[in-house]
Amino acid sequence: MKPLFFLNLASLVSALLIGCVPFASTGNKNWELASAAATGDTTIFEKKINEVQDVNSRPTISKLNQKGAPTILMVTAYGDYKPERTENTRLLFVKQLIKAGADPFLKDEEGRTAVEYAKLSGSRKIALYLQNYMSVR
Repeated sequence: MKPLFFLNLASLVSALLIGCVPFASTGNKNWELASAAATGDTTIFEKKINEVQDVNSRPTISKLNQKGAPTILMVTAYGDYKPERTENTRLLFVKQLIKAGADPFLKDEEGRTAVEYAKLSGSRKIALYLQNYMSVR
């Protein structure tokens, strides 16, 4: 696998889909979890969620922008290039990530939360769930 430098979520998700490994990765388990979440791969997601130490990690990109990179929850909310295909599965993943301690209030370097990522991809069910969850916190 080749390491790549990612500039935004779209390139991060694209890299996940073609199996690239990021620079400054917090571990392949985080990267594999984000990839499984974005593509709706239940088998790998179920295995990796128990192996990841920090569900709020950012499976990224570079040391320069790691602090503002998308979290696993944001990648899950955004999905892959056909998010409607995996939305119900990804909604279950979002719920599991939150139960495991994922923080939906975290923002990327442009100030977007997982809700905005879900809206960007047209994942209405995920956006609604996250909005409802965040409104009672």
